[in-house]
Amino acid sequence: MYASGKNAIGECQRCGFVYPYRSLRKDGYTNVLVCNTCYDIKHPAEEPINLAEGIGLRRPAPDLDATASRTLADSRPLGVVLGFTDFFGEQS
Repeated sequence: MYASGKNAIGECQRCGFVYPYRSLRKDGYTNVLVCNTCYDIKHPAEEPINLAEGIGLRRPAPDLDATASRTLADSRPLGVVLGFTDFFGEQS
């Protein structure tokens, strides 16, 4: 059996001040008992990713405008437009 904690006091394990035991709570990161001032809220982005959320699509459709957005208005090869004669960056 444990004490009820109604009249118990506890020490904040971060700042060291004495508080009623019932007001202390476990910190989100280190699982130590801390007071309300020292309590550090864990950001939701630090939680593990839930893979059961179903992020992927069943039948994804390709972007139909992707080909048009990747072509140049100039019909010459990109290396010629940029002034390169080959893929290794040697200039002509």
